[in-house]
Amino acid sequence: MAGKMSHKKFREMNDHLRKGGVLIICPAGKLANWSLSGLQEHKWNPGFLQLAMRNNTALVPIHITGANSKIYYLTATFWRQLSNMMVIREALRHHGKTMKINIGQQIALSSFKEYNKDLSAAANVCLTHLQSIAKNGPAMLDTIAPQELEPGKEELISAIEECEILRQFEDGRKLVIYRCNTNRTSPIIDELGRLRERCYRDIGAGTGNDRDNDVFDESYYHIILWDPSDVEILGAYRVMPVGEQLAQHGVTGLYSNSLFKYHDNAYSCLEKCVEIGRGFIQKPYQKK
Repeated sequence: MAGKMSHKKFREMNDHLRKGGVLIICPAGKLANWSLSGLQEHKWNPGFLQLAMRNNTALVPIHITGANSKIYYLTATFWRQLSNMMVIREALRHHGKTMKINIGQQIALSSFKEYNKDLSAAANVCLTHLQSIAKNGPAMLDTIAPQELEPGKEELISAIEECEILRQFEDGRKLVIYRCNTNRTSPIIDELGRLRERCYRDIGAGTGNDRDNDVFDESYYHIILWDPSDVEILGAYRVMPVGEQLAQHGVTGLYSNSLFKYHDNAYSCLEKCVEIGRGFIQKPYQKK
């Protein structure tokens, strides 16, 4: 990503990202120079940050450890055009050799809010962050833990089949209600947490953990839309009759109590309410 990019090329890259594509970008746009202090990376073009922030895409740093020959760096110091012609020769020199690649955790785009649109400064911090993690040093930016891989479906299917069916649709999909109410591992609760995190990350509201679960998941009811053909939870939301939860767990058992401070005289009213929240629909099934 060297120099100025044409509007056409930038638009094509944006379109590619919107369609869920992946871009591999070398922000410096040039090979590093050799100096007395070692290899020096060129200043990074902040265009990669513009692309990531505009499309709310995952930004994953990758560091490839390697170096070219001393002859190449000496040539690059005095005659850049000739060194450019040597690049293919240098690449072939590494044929058959093992290269060390460090892949860091996804960088949280919220890390760049403090830079007030100074993307050049943000790009410099990205470079420092990459160089640090390549040496197993501390992260300079907030990161997001990788999502867990989709688990085997057998336990999930079995657990869904045990749920009470609220409605069966003509296309085979069904609406079920589930309540864990136990400390045992639940494939449904685990899958709801995994899907929640994926959906909320898409709108910049993820927790940064591999799953978005909390202590309320075990005691609350979950209304789930299940597709047996795709073997997928298409969407869900959490629901709880407040009176029932107050009777069993008290006011601390209410999720909304962790968000708001209720007045003492509000509980008589709340007992007649139903708390609903934490809803999501998987992206491929939205607007369908």
